[in-house]
Amino acid sequence: MARNQVRVLKDVSIDPYNDGENLLHLQWCRYELDGGDERGYRFMWSADGKLKPLRGGARIPSWNHLQELMKKAESAGWANQDEENV
Repeated sequence: MARNQVRVLKDVSIDPYNDGENLLHLQWCRYELDGGDERGYRFMWSADGKLKPLRGGARIPSWNHLQELMKKAESAGWANQDEENV
């Protein structure tokens, strides 16, 4: 039976367009796969409170937006995660 689910463990977001609708998230996730669990970061967009799955990855509007998300994750204490450091 296939599991293949993603569990969001940590999340920070910004509103890059200041529109109050579209948020860009940086997430630390557990990927629950048939071959075993893995952990890693991902970027996601959300609108109206719902994540928008996108093929090919999430577009990051600028380097400054990327840095802002990383700083928020650092401030929250989880920016230095890896598969062995969980």
